[in-house]
Amino acid sequence: MKNIIPSTLIFAALAISGCAMDNQPSADNFERISTEAQFVEVMQRGAVLGGGGIVTLSENRWTVIRDDSLVAEGTWEWDAGRWCRTGSMATGAQLERECQIYEISGNQLRITSPGNRVQLAELIQS
Repeated sequence: MKNIIPSTLIFAALAISGCAMDNQPSADNFERISTEAQFVEVMQRGAVLGGGGIVTLSENRWTVIRDDSLVAEGTWEWDAGRWCRTGSMATGAQLERECQIYEISGNQLRITSPGNRVQLAELIQS
């Protein structure tokens, strides 16, 4: 059974190539989150700050809320060192399974999606 992640995540990733961030760590300072236990521990530290919405994780569910409206929801699992999610948009459009690599450096997360799309997010105290 997965551990429940009680924290609310404010999640909006910033493309590394397009956005400058103060105190942005260099690429070689990131450490890959390679186990589900590490992922759960990191997500329990606080919220993840960005501009795309509030992502809430629980035992195996996730939801995204933006401007008090549901944006997307679904299920997640840990698979081969990656966070994988499936679900649907509030419009009814289905989201195919997508697995992401998470890395951490201090309070910064680097999230790599298929096609090597890289985003940054910041952990903050919740």
